[in-house]
Amino acid sequence: MDISSLLRDPSWFLASIDPETQNLAFVETHLTNLRSAPFLDGRVSISARDKIVHVPIKKALKADIYQTHPDRLLTHMSFCGSTYVSRTLEGAG
Repeated sequence: MDISSLLRDPSWFLASIDPETQNLAFVETHLTNLRSAPFLDGRVSISARDKIVHVPIKKALKADIYQTHPDRLLTHMSFCGSTYVSRTLEGAG
């Protein structure tokens, strides 16, 4: 899978950012996995196939990711109830 397709496909979840290696780590998941997981910070698996794809940050920033639907990005920076907040804010589409 090329980087542009990976970044556009909502079934690939940005699981972590590694500033030391300058990589993004994506896992393939499904909406049901995300909704049923009590945490989205790595404590429980949300992966559909336990496959991790690493993408260099520099290449991701240069990728052609033009799309016609809204972008979605959910990040967890600390243990502050962000999974609960994201579920509270979740809306259709």
